[in-house]
Amino acid sequence: MADFHIRRKLARSLHYHAQVLAKGGLNNKICQFIGENDMKKQMQQGFTLIELMIVVAIIGILAAIAIPAYQDYVSKSKAAAALADISAGKTSYELLFTEEGATAITSANSIGLNQKTGNCSNISVVANSNGVAPAAIKCTINNPGRLGTGAYLQLDRDANGLYTCSTSGFDAKFKPAGCS
Repeated sequence: MADFHIRRKLARSLHYHAQVLAKGGLNNKICQFIGENDMKKQMQQGFTLIELMIVVAIIGILAAIAIPAYQDYVSKSKAAAALADISAGKTSYELLFTEEGATAITSANSIGLNQKTGNCSNISVVANSNGVAPAAIKCTINNPGRLGTGAYLQLDRDANGLYTCSTSGFDAKFKPAGCS
C-alpha cells in the first residue's frame, strides 16, 4: 500500500511538472531570468560611440552660436559703460562753461572725471569760447576688442548746450542707445 501512495505522489508531481512545461511556464521563467540579466548587463555597458559623437556635435553647434553672441554682448556692454563714464561729466562741464567760460575747462579732471577708467584708455575734454565743441568729452575705448582698433565715442556740444553722442570705429550693432 505504501508503494501505491508513493507512486501516486510521483505521478501527480510528474503530471504537474508536465503541465508547467507544456504551458512554457518554467521555460518562460528561465528565459525571463536570463533576459533580465542580459538587459542589466547591457544597461551597465555605458554609452555607445555614436551617442557620444551626437552629444559632442550638439555641444559644438551650441558653442558656435553662443560664443559670438556672448562676445557681441560684451562689446556692446563695454561701449555703453564707456558712455556712462563720460556722461557723468556733462553737468560739471556745463557749470564750468556757464560760470567761468571755456578757459576753465582744461582736462577731464577739471570736470570731475578721471583721465582713465576701466572702459576708457583716455578721456579728453575740449571747450570753445562760442560753446560749440565737437568732441567736448571724448573717450578712447580701452581694449576695444570686437569694437575695432581706435574705437572711440564722444559727446558733442552745440551752442544751446545740448549734447549728442557720436562714435567712430564701431559697427552699428555695438553703438549705445542714443549714439549715432
